[in-house]
Amino acid sequence: MFLLATPAGDASAGSLSSQTEVQARDDWFLPFITSVPRGGTVVWTFTAAERSHTATDSSGMALFDSGIVQPGGPSFSHRFTAAGSYPYTCTVHTLKMNGSVEVPVRVWPETARVGRSFYVRWVTTSASDGYVFDVQIKPPGGSWSIWMDGTTAAKAKFEPADQGRFRFRARLRAVPGRATGWSLRATPVAT
Repeated sequence: MFLLATPAGDASAGSLSSQTEVQARDDWFLPFITSVPRGGTVVWTFTAAERSHTATDSSGMALFDSGIVQPGGPSFSHRFTAAGSYPYTCTVHTLKMNGSVEVPVRVWPETARVGRSFYVRWVTTSASDGYVFDVQIKPPGGSWSIWMDGTTAAKAKFEPADQGRFRFRARLRAVPGRATGWSLRATPVAT
């Protein structure tokens, strides 16, 4: 399981709430896709269900698992400290019940002059043993390419040489092995 200590105050990013609820219904999760900032928590509730369910990571990395929860059972929560797109499923109803948690990278400032630095953060702290981060960049008019490959760092500085909108995204990866999907992108502008 991927666990990181989260510094206080690092859970807010933009307008995302640091805690989001997902309801397990009889055949679906509501909402199907939810977003939280790095350090944010998703709470799965099972009070609206008439059957047993799970909320289980389906990335292949076994990052979280509620176990089987009976109807009306206790809620289950997981804190997401790293940027990425985290697929999950109900292991009792895998063909029907799937969802994802989207955790974006953070870039600040949102606007800077050419030659001034942007700071890109994809996790609240350094990687746990056995995990790394991949970070991609998409320059103005360009395509996605690896900027940081297999890093254990939590953030980095980027100094744009050109004007325009840059895009950054990241994912968590086990070493060796599977990875989450790419995070929502952050888009700072160099003027």
